[in-house]
Amino acid sequence: MEACEAPDGAVDTDGDCDDNAATTNPNASEVCDDVDNDCDGDTDENAVDATAWYADIDGDGHGGPVTADSCTPIPGYLTTSDDCNDSNAAAYPGADEVCDGIDNDCDGEADNDPVDQKTWYADADADGFGLDSDSVKACTAPSGYAERGGDCNDARADIRPGATEVCDGVDNNCDDGIDNEPVDEKTWYADADADGYGVASDSVKACSAPSGYTAQSGDCNDGLTTVRPGLSEVCDGLDNDCAGGVDNGLPQTLFYLDSDGDGYGVDDSTTSACAAPPSYADVDGDCDDGESDVSPGELEECTDGVDNDCDDAQDCDDWEDCKNDDEQTCWDCGDGYKDPDEQCDDGNNDDDDGCSATCEAEWIDSYTGGGQTIYRFAARPLPNSPSNLADWYQAICEDAGLRPVSCDYNIYGGAGGNYDARAWNAVILGRDHYSCNVSGGVTNRTGWNNVITFHNPLNDNRGLCERGCTISGNDVYPVCTDAP
Repeated sequence: MEACEAPDGAVDTDGDCDDNAATTNPNASEVCDDVDNDCDGDTDENAVDATAWYADIDGDGHGGPVTADSCTPIPGYLTTSDDCNDSNAAAYPGADEVCDGIDNDCDGEADNDPVDQKTWYADADADGFGLDSDSVKACTAPSGYAERGGDCNDARADIRPGATEVCDGVDNNCDDGIDNEPVDEKTWYADADADGYGVASDSVKACSAPSGYTAQSGDCNDGLTTVRPGLSEVCDGLDNDCAGGVDNGLPQTLFYLDSDGDGYGVDDSTTSACAAPPSYADVDGDCDDGESDVSPGELEECTDGVDNDCDDAQDCDDWEDCKNDDEQTCWDCGDGYKDPDEQCDDGNNDDDDGCSATCEAEWIDSYTGGGQTIYRFAARPLPNSPSNLADWYQAICEDAGLRPVSCDYNIYGGAGGNYDARAWNAVILGRDHYSCNVSGGVTNRTGWNNVITFHNPLNDNRGLCERGCTISGNDVYPVCTDAP
Protein backbone atom coordinates (compact mmCIF):
# COMPACT_ATOMS: atom_id res chain seq x y z
CA MET A 1 0.00 0.00 0.00
CA GLU A 2 1.02 3.59 -0.50
CA ALA A 3 0.65 6.36 2.09
CA CYS A 4 2.32 9.59 3.18
CA GLU A 5 3.21 8.08 6.43
CA ALA A 6 3.62 4.50 7.35
CA PRO A 7 0.47 3.17 8.66
CA ASP A 8 0.58 1.20 11.83
CA GLY A 9 2.03 -2.22 11.25
CA ALA A 10 3.59 -1.24 7.97
CA VAL A 11 7.10 -0.29 6.81
CA ASP A 12 8.43 1.29 3.74
CA THR A 13 10.66 -1.78 2.89
CA ASP A 14 9.60 -5.19 1.81
CA GLY A 15 11.41 -8.61 1.47
CA ASP A 16 10.24 -10.21 4.70
CA CYS A 17 9.86 -13.91 3.97
CA ASP A 18 7.93 -14.68 7.15
CA ASP A 19 6.05 -11.68 8.46
CA ASN A 20 4.81 -13.72 11.30
CA ALA A 21 8.28 -14.14 12.78
CA ALA A 22 10.10 -11.03 13.89
CA THR A 23 13.43 -12.93 13.74
CA THR A 24 12.99 -13.60 10.10
CA ASN A 25 13.80 -10.71 7.75
CA PRO A 26 16.42 -9.84 5.16
CA ASN A 27 18.57 -8.18 7.78
CA ALA A 28 18.32 -10.97 10.36
CA SER A 29 21.33 -13.17 11.19
CA GLU A 30 21.06 -16.72 9.98
CA VAL A 31 21.01 -19.09 12.96
CA CYS A 32 20.71 -22.79 13.26
CA ASP A 33 16.97 -23.19 13.60
CA ASP A 34 16.10 -24.80 10.34
CA VAL A 35 14.54 -21.43 9.26
CA ASP A 36 15.55 -19.05 6.51
CA ASN A 37 16.22 -16.27 8.96
CA ASP A 38 17.75 -13.75 6.47
CA CYS A 39 15.24 -14.56 3.79
CA ASP A 40 17.91 -15.32 1.20
CA GLY A 41 16.22 -18.51 0.25
CA ASP A 42 18.62 -20.81 2.12
CA THR A 43 18.10 -22.28 5.51
CA ASP A 44 20.81 -22.25 8.20
CA GLU A 45 23.57 -21.30 5.73
CA ASN A 46 26.43 -19.45 7.35
CA ALA A 47 24.55 -19.45 10.58
CA VAL A 48 26.19 -17.33 13.23
CA ASP A 49 25.79 -20.12 15.73
CA ALA A 50 26.93 -22.88 13.36
CA THR A 51 29.29 -25.54 14.83
CA ALA A 52 32.94 -25.70 13.69
CA TRP A 53 33.67 -29.08 12.18
CA TYR A 54 37.20 -30.58 11.60
CA ALA A 55 38.01 -32.87 8.75
CA ASP A 56 39.14 -36.46 9.70
CA ILE A 57 40.95 -37.17 6.50
CA ASP A 58 42.72 -40.33 7.70
CA GLY A 59 39.60 -41.66 9.40
CA ASP A 60 41.28 -42.30 12.72
CA GLY A 61 38.45 -40.61 14.72
CA HIS A 62 40.36 -37.40 15.28
CA GLY A 63 39.96 -34.20 13.26
CA GLY A 64 42.77 -32.26 11.82
CA PRO A 65 43.37 -28.64 10.88
CA VAL A 66 40.86 -28.55 8.00
CA THR A 67 37.59 -27.03 9.26
CA ALA A 68 34.01 -26.33 8.12
CA ASP A 69 31.05 -24.64 9.90
CA SER A 70 27.69 -26.31 9.83
CA CYS A 71 24.56 -26.54 11.90
CA THR A 72 24.50 -30.25 11.26
CA PRO A 73 27.29 -32.87 11.24
CA ILE A 74 29.35 -33.03 8.06
CA PRO A 75 30.34 -36.48 6.79
CA GLY A 76 34.11 -36.99 7.36
CA TYR A 77 34.25 -34.17 9.87
CA LEU A 78 34.45 -34.24 13.64
CA THR A 79 34.06 -31.67 16.37
CA THR A 80 37.62 -32.33 17.63
CA SER A 81 40.83 -31.13 16.05
CA ASP A 82 43.52 -32.87 18.11
CA ASP A 83 44.96 -35.04 15.29
CA CYS A 84 48.61 -34.07 14.79
CA ASN A 85 48.91 -35.96 11.54
CA ASP A 86 45.61 -36.29 9.71
CA SER A 87 47.26 -38.01 6.83
CA ASN A 88 48.25 -41.06 8.95
CA ALA A 89 45.55 -43.05 10.67
CA ALA A 90 48.18 -44.41 13.10
CA ALA A 91 48.80 -40.93 14.51
CA TYR A 92 46.28 -39.44 16.92
CA PRO A 93 46.04 -38.63 20.61
CA GLY A 94 45.95 -41.79 22.66
CA ALA A 95 47.39 -43.97 19.91
CA ASP A 96 50.14 -46.46 20.87
CA GLU A 97 53.53 -45.06 20.09
CA VAL A 98 55.35 -47.47 17.81
CA CYS A 99 58.70 -47.59 16.14
CA ASP A 100 57.89 -45.95 12.83
CA GLY A 101 59.52 -42.51 13.03
CA ILE A 102 56.13 -40.81 13.59
CA ASP A 103 54.58 -39.10 16.60
CA ASN A 104 51.81 -41.63 16.89
CA ASP A 105 50.27 -40.34 20.14
CA CYS A 106 50.57 -36.66 19.20
CA ASP A 107 52.62 -35.77 22.26
CA GLY A 108 55.10 -33.84 20.17
CA GLU A 109 57.76 -36.66 20.09
CA ALA A 110 58.24 -39.45 17.64
CA ASP A 111 59.08 -43.01 18.82
CA ASN A 112 59.24 -41.97 22.49
CA ASP A 113 58.63 -45.05 24.66
CA PRO A 114 57.01 -47.00 21.81
CA VAL A 115 55.08 -50.12 22.61
CA ASP A 116 57.01 -52.17 20.09
CA GLN A 117 60.49 -51.10 21.04
CA LYS A 118 62.96 -53.96 21.55
CA THR A 119 65.35 -54.90 24.27
CA TRP A 120 68.95 -54.82 23.08
CA TYR A 121 71.79 -56.61 24.89
CA ALA A 122 75.39 -55.50 25.18
CA ASP A 123 77.45 -57.70 22.80
CA ALA A 124 81.11 -56.93 23.38
CA ASP A 125 82.40 -59.97 21.43
CA ALA A 126 80.04 -59.30 18.49
CA ASP A 127 78.88 -62.91 18.36
CA GLY A 128 75.23 -61.89 17.95
CA PHE A 129 74.37 -62.62 21.58
CA GLY A 130 74.58 -60.13 24.44
CA LEU A 131 74.50 -60.18 28.20
CA ASP A 132 71.11 -60.37 29.89
CA SER A 133 72.50 -58.18 32.66
CA ASP A 134 73.30 -55.24 30.34
CA SER A 135 70.38 -54.22 28.14
CA VAL A 136 68.57 -51.16 26.76
CA LYS A 137 65.23 -50.61 25.05
CA ALA A 138 65.12 -48.94 21.67
CA CYS A 139 63.58 -49.20 18.26
CA THR A 140 66.93 -49.96 16.64
CA ALA A 141 70.08 -51.56 17.98
CA PRO A 142 72.50 -49.17 19.60
CA SER A 143 76.13 -49.66 18.63
CA GLY A 144 77.65 -52.68 20.44
CA TYR A 145 74.29 -54.24 21.21
CA ALA A 146 72.59 -57.35 19.87
CA GLU A 147 68.96 -58.33 19.56
CA ARG A 148 69.50 -61.63 21.42
CA GLY A 149 70.65 -62.09 24.98
CA GLY A 150 71.76 -65.21 26.81
CA ASP A 151 75.53 -64.93 26.24
CA CYS A 152 77.35 -66.48 29.21
CA ASN A 153 80.79 -65.22 28.20
CA ASP A 154 80.77 -61.93 26.27
CA ALA A 155 84.54 -61.99 25.88
CA ARG A 156 84.60 -65.05 23.58
CA ALA A 157 82.70 -65.15 20.31
CA ASP A 158 82.79 -68.96 20.28
CA ILE A 159 80.77 -69.12 23.48
CA ARG A 160 77.12 -68.25 22.95
CA PRO A 161 73.68 -69.89 22.83
CA GLY A 162 73.50 -72.33 19.94
CA ALA A 163 77.25 -72.82 19.75
CA THR A 164 78.57 -76.36 19.36
CA GLU A 165 79.40 -77.94 22.72
CA VAL A 166 82.86 -79.49 22.68
CA CYS A 167 85.12 -81.14 25.23
CA ASP A 168 87.02 -78.15 26.58
CA GLY A 169 85.80 -77.65 30.13
CA VAL A 170 83.66 -74.64 29.07
CA ASP A 171 79.90 -74.11 28.70
CA ASN A 172 80.11 -73.40 24.95
CA ASN A 173 76.36 -73.19 24.28
CA CYS A 174 75.41 -71.36 27.47
CA ASP A 175 72.92 -74.00 28.62
CA ASP A 176 74.33 -74.02 32.17
CA GLY A 177 76.15 -77.29 31.54
CA ILE A 178 79.85 -77.81 30.94
CA ASP A 179 80.79 -80.42 28.30
CA ASN A 180 77.25 -81.82 28.31
CA GLU A 181 76.61 -83.88 25.16
CA PRO A 182 79.58 -82.44 23.28
CA VAL A 183 79.93 -83.34 19.63
CA ASP A 184 83.46 -84.70 20.16
CA GLU A 185 82.76 -86.85 23.21
CA LYS A 186 84.06 -90.41 23.04
CA THR A 187 82.58 -93.79 23.83
CA TRP A 188 84.23 -95.50 26.81
CA TYR A 189 83.87 -99.18 27.65
CA ALA A 190 83.74 -100.83 31.06
CA ASP A 191 87.11 -102.45 31.77
CA ALA A 192 86.74 -104.38 35.01
CA ASP A 193 90.04 -106.24 34.67
CA ALA A 194 91.97 -103.09 33.69
CA ASP A 195 93.64 -104.76 30.71
CA GLY A 196 92.99 -101.81 28.39
CA TYR A 197 90.02 -103.41 26.61
CA GLY A 198 86.38 -103.12 27.67
CA VAL A 199 83.12 -104.84 26.81
CA ALA A 200 80.96 -103.37 24.06
CA SER A 201 77.75 -104.09 25.99
CA ASP A 202 78.65 -101.66 28.80
CA SER A 203 79.62 -98.22 27.53
CA VAL A 204 79.20 -94.52 28.34
CA LYS A 205 79.88 -91.32 26.42
CA ALA A 206 82.12 -88.70 27.97
CA CYS A 207 84.96 -86.34 27.19
CA SER A 208 87.44 -88.32 29.29
CA ALA A 209 87.50 -91.89 30.55
CA PRO A 210 85.47 -92.47 33.72
CA SER A 211 87.12 -94.61 36.36
CA GLY A 212 87.06 -98.27 35.29
CA TYR A 213 86.51 -97.49 31.61
CA THR A 214 88.76 -97.58 28.56
CA ALA A 215 88.67 -96.35 24.96
CA GLN A 216 88.98 -99.78 23.33
CA SER A 217 86.30 -102.44 23.24
CA GLY A 218 86.38 -106.07 22.15
CA ASP A 219 87.23 -107.81 25.44
CA CYS A 220 85.50 -111.19 25.47
CA ASN A 221 86.24 -111.89 29.16
CA ASP A 222 86.45 -108.78 31.31
CA GLY A 223 87.33 -110.79 34.38
CA LEU A 224 90.72 -112.01 33.13
CA THR A 225 93.73 -109.94 32.11
CA THR A 226 94.96 -112.90 30.06
CA VAL A 227 92.05 -112.50 27.65
CA ARG A 228 91.83 -109.49 25.36
CA PRO A 229 92.35 -108.57 21.70
CA GLY A 230 95.99 -108.50 20.67
CA LEU A 231 97.25 -111.23 22.98
CA SER A 232 98.88 -114.36 21.68
CA GLU A 233 96.83 -117.51 22.00
CA VAL A 234 98.19 -119.82 24.71
CA CYS A 235 97.11 -123.27 25.74
CA ASP A 236 94.75 -122.56 28.63
CA GLY A 237 91.26 -123.39 27.37
CA LEU A 238 90.49 -119.69 26.79
CA ASP A 239 90.04 -117.47 23.77
CA ASN A 240 93.05 -115.32 24.72
CA ASP A 241 92.97 -113.09 21.65
CA CYS A 242 89.16 -112.81 21.50
CA ALA A 243 89.24 -113.99 17.90
CA GLY A 244 86.39 -116.41 18.45
CA GLY A 245 88.38 -119.61 18.94
CA VAL A 246 89.70 -121.37 22.04
CA ASP A 247 93.39 -122.34 21.80
CA ASN A 248 93.15 -121.86 18.03
CA GLY A 249 96.31 -122.08 15.98
CA LEU A 250 98.28 -123.96 18.64
CA PRO A 251 100.02 -127.30 18.03
CA GLN A 252 97.71 -130.18 18.83
CA THR A 253 98.64 -133.36 20.69
CA LEU A 254 96.72 -136.63 20.70
CA PHE A 255 95.44 -137.47 24.20
CA TYR A 256 93.94 -140.72 25.43
CA LEU A 257 91.03 -141.20 27.79
CA ASP A 258 92.40 -141.93 31.28
CA SER A 259 89.36 -142.71 33.38
CA ASP A 260 91.31 -144.08 36.35
CA GLY A 261 93.77 -141.16 36.44
CA ASP A 262 96.91 -143.34 36.43
CA GLY A 263 98.62 -141.29 33.70
CA TYR A 264 97.96 -143.82 30.93
CA GLY A 265 94.97 -143.84 28.60
CA VAL A 266 93.27 -146.15 26.14
CA ASP A 267 93.85 -145.77 22.43
CA ASP A 268 90.23 -146.35 21.41
CA SER A 269 89.06 -143.03 22.93
CA THR A 270 91.16 -140.04 21.92
CA THR A 271 90.99 -136.30 21.43
CA SER A 272 93.37 -133.70 20.05
CA ALA A 273 94.19 -130.60 22.07
CA CYS A 274 97.11 -128.37 22.96
CA ALA A 275 97.06 -129.67 26.54
CA ALA A 276 95.54 -132.66 28.23
CA PRO A 277 91.84 -132.19 28.97
CA PRO A 278 90.56 -133.51 32.32
CA SER A 279 90.65 -137.32 32.50
CA TYR A 280 93.02 -137.57 29.52
CA ALA A 281 96.69 -138.55 29.32
CA ASP A 282 99.33 -138.13 26.64
CA VAL A 283 100.44 -141.77 26.90
CA ASP A 284 98.34 -144.75 25.91
CA GLY A 285 98.76 -148.44 26.58
CA ASP A 286 96.52 -148.85 29.64
CA CYS A 287 95.10 -152.36 29.57
CA ASP A 288 92.56 -151.74 32.36
CA ASP A 289 91.39 -148.10 32.53
CA GLY A 290 89.19 -148.88 35.50
CA GLU A 291 92.10 -149.77 37.80
CA SER A 292 94.63 -147.07 38.70
CA ASP A 293 97.21 -149.68 39.79
CA VAL A 294 97.26 -151.27 36.33
CA SER A 295 99.23 -149.41 33.66
CA PRO A 296 102.48 -149.58 31.70
CA GLY A 297 104.10 -147.57 34.49
CA GLU A 298 103.37 -150.16 37.20
CA LEU A 299 105.64 -153.03 38.28
CA GLU A 300 104.41 -156.58 37.81
CA GLU A 301 103.40 -157.98 41.20
CA CYS A 302 104.06 -161.55 39.97
CA THR A 303 101.46 -163.32 42.15
CA ASP A 304 98.19 -161.36 41.86
CA GLY A 305 96.89 -162.83 38.62
CA VAL A 306 96.94 -159.40 36.95
CA ASP A 307 99.05 -158.01 34.13
CA ASN A 308 100.00 -155.00 36.23
CA ASP A 309 102.37 -153.39 33.73
CA CYS A 310 100.29 -154.10 30.61
CA ASP A 311 103.08 -155.87 28.72
CA ASP A 312 100.89 -158.86 27.82
CA ALA A 313 102.83 -161.01 30.31
CA GLN A 314 101.18 -161.88 33.63
CA ASP A 315 102.94 -162.78 36.86
CA CYS A 316 105.84 -165.21 36.27
CA ASP A 317 105.35 -165.04 32.52
CA ASP A 318 106.64 -161.49 32.80
CA TRP A 319 110.31 -162.47 32.73
CA GLU A 320 111.61 -158.93 32.65
CA ASP A 321 110.05 -158.03 36.00
CA CYS A 322 109.41 -161.29 37.82
CA LYS A 323 112.58 -163.18 36.80
CA ASN A 324 114.81 -160.44 38.16
CA ASP A 325 113.10 -159.56 41.42
CA ASP A 326 114.99 -160.03 44.66
CA GLU A 327 112.22 -162.14 46.18
CA GLN A 328 112.97 -164.95 43.69
CA THR A 329 109.23 -165.52 43.34
CA CYS A 330 109.46 -166.75 39.77
CA TRP A 331 113.02 -168.11 39.65
CA ASP A 332 112.67 -171.55 38.07
CA CYS A 333 115.39 -173.69 36.51
CA GLY A 334 114.47 -175.15 33.15
CA ASP A 335 112.03 -172.43 32.06
CA GLY A 336 114.43 -171.11 29.43
CA TYR A 337 115.14 -167.88 31.31
CA LYS A 338 118.51 -167.46 33.01
CA ASP A 339 117.71 -166.28 36.50
CA PRO A 340 120.33 -164.33 38.51
CA ASP A 341 121.33 -167.50 40.47
CA GLU A 342 121.65 -169.69 37.32
CA GLN A 343 124.73 -170.19 35.21
CA CYS A 344 122.54 -171.27 32.33
CA ASP A 345 118.96 -172.20 31.50
CA ASP A 346 118.38 -174.09 28.28
CA GLY A 347 114.66 -174.58 28.81
CA ASN A 348 114.86 -178.14 30.16
CA ASN A 349 116.12 -180.07 33.16
CA ASP A 350 118.39 -182.46 31.27
CA ASP A 351 122.07 -183.12 31.97
CA ASP A 352 124.86 -183.51 29.45
CA ASP A 353 123.48 -180.93 27.06
CA GLY A 354 125.73 -178.01 28.09
CA CYS A 355 123.39 -176.91 30.88
CA SER A 356 122.70 -179.27 33.75
CA ALA A 357 119.39 -180.13 35.33
CA THR A 358 120.28 -177.60 38.03
CA CYS A 359 121.07 -174.88 35.45
CA GLU A 360 124.83 -175.05 35.88
CA ALA A 361 127.08 -174.72 32.83
CA GLU A 362 128.54 -178.06 31.63
CA TRP A 363 131.89 -178.28 29.85
CA ILE A 364 133.86 -181.38 28.90
CA ASP A 365 137.34 -179.94 29.13
CA SER A 366 139.23 -176.68 29.48
CA TYR A 367 142.57 -175.09 28.89
CA THR A 368 144.15 -172.43 31.06
CA GLY A 369 146.91 -170.19 29.85
CA GLY A 370 147.73 -166.59 29.05
CA GLY A 371 145.68 -165.33 31.98
CA GLN A 372 142.41 -166.98 30.99
CA THR A 373 140.67 -170.31 30.78
CA ILE A 374 139.02 -171.66 27.68
CA TYR A 375 136.12 -174.07 28.12
CA ARG A 376 134.80 -176.54 25.56
CA PHE A 377 131.14 -177.37 26.09
CA ALA A 378 129.32 -180.56 25.18
CA ALA A 379 128.56 -181.07 21.55
CA ARG A 380 125.26 -179.81 20.17
CA PRO A 381 123.75 -179.38 16.72
CA LEU A 382 124.14 -176.16 14.77
CA PRO A 383 121.06 -173.96 14.34
CA ASN A 384 119.32 -174.23 11.01
CA SER A 385 119.91 -170.60 9.97
CA PRO A 386 123.54 -169.55 9.49
CA SER A 387 122.50 -165.95 10.22
CA ASN A 388 121.73 -166.99 13.81
CA LEU A 389 125.13 -168.58 14.48
CA ALA A 390 126.65 -165.58 16.20
CA ASP A 391 123.65 -164.96 18.49
CA TRP A 392 123.37 -168.66 19.26
CA TYR A 393 127.05 -168.90 20.12
CA GLN A 394 127.10 -165.77 22.24
CA ALA A 395 124.03 -166.89 24.22
CA ILE A 396 125.73 -170.22 25.06
CA CYS A 397 128.72 -168.42 26.53
CA GLU A 398 126.70 -165.79 28.37
CA ASP A 399 124.40 -168.41 29.89
CA ALA A 400 127.54 -169.96 31.42
CA GLY A 401 128.78 -166.59 32.68
CA LEU A 402 131.48 -166.52 30.00
CA ARG A 403 132.11 -164.76 26.70
CA PRO A 404 132.98 -165.92 23.19
CA VAL A 405 136.63 -166.62 22.40
CA SER A 406 138.55 -164.02 20.39
CA CYS A 407 140.78 -165.14 17.57
CA ASP A 408 143.66 -163.07 18.87
CA TYR A 409 144.09 -165.56 21.75
CA ASN A 410 146.41 -168.61 21.33
CA ILE A 411 144.09 -170.73 19.32
CA TYR A 412 146.92 -172.52 17.59
CA GLY A 413 150.32 -172.84 19.20
CA GLY A 414 151.95 -169.60 20.21
CA ALA A 415 152.93 -168.35 23.61
CA GLY A 416 151.16 -169.75 26.59
CA GLY A 417 150.65 -173.43 26.02
CA ASN A 418 149.58 -176.33 23.96
CA TYR A 419 145.96 -175.33 23.17
CA ASP A 420 145.13 -176.01 19.58
CA ALA A 421 141.59 -175.32 18.34
CA ARG A 422 141.96 -178.00 15.76
CA ALA A 423 142.65 -180.63 18.44
CA TRP A 424 139.16 -180.09 19.78
CA ASN A 425 137.71 -180.83 16.35
CA ALA A 426 134.59 -178.84 15.33
CA VAL A 427 134.72 -175.84 17.64
CA ILE A 428 133.11 -172.45 17.32
CA LEU A 429 135.38 -169.49 17.78
CA GLY A 430 134.26 -165.93 18.37
CA ARG A 431 136.12 -162.96 17.05
CA ASP A 432 136.44 -159.24 17.85
CA HIS A 433 138.42 -157.46 15.20
CA TYR A 434 141.38 -159.64 14.29
CA SER A 435 141.54 -162.08 11.44
CA CYS A 436 141.75 -165.68 12.52
CA ASN A 437 143.46 -166.35 9.23
CA VAL A 438 146.57 -164.35 10.09
CA SER A 439 146.61 -163.67 13.84
CA GLY A 440 148.41 -165.83 16.38
CA GLY A 441 150.52 -167.58 13.75
CA VAL A 442 147.58 -169.35 12.21
CA THR A 443 148.92 -169.81 8.70
CA ASN A 444 148.58 -173.55 8.27
CA ARG A 445 144.91 -174.28 7.59
CA THR A 446 145.37 -178.02 7.76
CA GLY A 447 142.69 -179.52 9.97
CA TRP A 448 140.57 -176.39 10.08
CA ASN A 449 137.77 -177.65 7.90
CA ASN A 450 135.42 -178.08 10.85
CA VAL A 451 136.37 -174.87 12.65
CA ILE A 452 133.85 -172.01 12.32
CA THR A 453 135.06 -168.43 12.72
CA PHE A 454 133.29 -165.10 12.43
CA HIS A 455 134.15 -161.87 10.66
CA ASN A 456 133.07 -158.89 12.74
CA PRO A 457 133.57 -155.53 10.99
CA LEU A 458 131.23 -153.77 13.48
CA ASN A 459 133.00 -155.13 16.59
CA ASP A 460 129.68 -156.04 18.21
CA ASN A 461 130.53 -159.65 19.10
CA ARG A 462 128.01 -160.85 16.56
CA GLY A 463 129.84 -160.87 13.26
CA LEU A 464 129.37 -162.66 9.99
CA CYS A 465 130.37 -166.24 9.33
CA GLU A 466 133.85 -166.35 7.82
CA ARG A 467 134.98 -170.02 7.86
CA GLY A 468 133.30 -173.37 8.14
CA CYS A 469 129.89 -171.98 7.34
CA THR A 470 129.03 -174.97 5.19
CA ILE A 471 128.96 -177.28 8.23
CA SER A 472 125.45 -178.57 8.69
CA GLY A 473 123.85 -181.44 10.53
CA ASN A 474 126.97 -181.88 12.69
CA ASP A 475 127.42 -181.53 16.39
CA VAL A 476 129.86 -178.79 17.29
CA TYR A 477 131.59 -177.86 20.48
CA PRO A 478 131.09 -174.28 21.60
CA VAL A 479 134.22 -172.74 23.11
CA CYS A 480 134.02 -169.86 25.65
CA THR A 481 136.51 -167.97 27.81
CA ASP A 482 136.50 -166.34 31.19
CA ALA A 483 138.67 -163.49 29.94
CA PRO A 484 137.10 -160.06 30.49
